[in-house]
Amino acid sequence: QDDEITGLNTRLATRQTDYNTIFADLTAITNGLTSDPNTTPKLTADVKTFTTDRTNCLNAMTSDISTLIAARTTLVGDLQAQET
Repeated sequence: QDDEITGLNTRLATRQTDYNTIFADLTAITNGLTSDPNTTPKLTADVKTFTTDRTNCLNAMTSDISTLIAARTTLVGDLQAQET
């Protein structure tokens, strides 16, 4: 049971690291578009929409994993309490 919680914690840490990398890349792309005089308004808007959608998705995934960790921890505690 502890291994499962450790696994979930590891996944959360990995996703957080990946989130930071993806967010930095998306920020760099957005900044590059802003400074490029040949960028169309539609491309800029599409990239901003993609960035927002991706950020929301990653935040939801992180939140879901945290919820799973908390629920799993509670379940383990409840099961251990029943054993005594």
